[in-house]
Amino acid sequence: MANTFSFLFEQLLPHYLALNLNSVENVNTMHNLVFLLAHKAQQVFTSHVIHTAIDQNWDMKGLKQVLVRILKTMGAEGYESLVTCLDSQIKNQNLQSSSCIKAINSFVRNPRKIINQDDLANSINTYETEFEFIKEDIEKYRA
Repeated sequence: MANTFSFLFEQLLPHYLALNLNSVENVNTMHNLVFLLAHKAQQVFTSHVIHTAIDQNWDMKGLKQVLVRILKTMGAEGYESLVTCLDSQIKNQNLQSSSCIKAINSFVRNPRKIINQDDLANSINTYETEFEFIKEDIEKYRA
């Protein structure tokens, strides 16, 4: 994904803007799309565990849609493999989210339930994090 963003912002975007210097509308549209892409990328890559478990699927779909819209607007071709890769990530995230949501929600809904590492093992593995991070996130959400 990093290579895609680098290529987009270092090669495609400057070329597109140079071709559209006389079109305020095109430059403004691209500005808005890039701002939206930055917002979606921030949501996908820096969200907390509870947000990730509940909303990341929507965030990933939004990131994909904005990225595809930017590439179409620029007239880029051959990005089908990128779309396939993102669709695969969205599908995998859907499968993992179901079990993680159940585990995390059991602690969120019952504030008296003791947060233990064994019940969160799948979430820890799925989100490649540590028990303390998820525990702190659940405690913040409870508060």
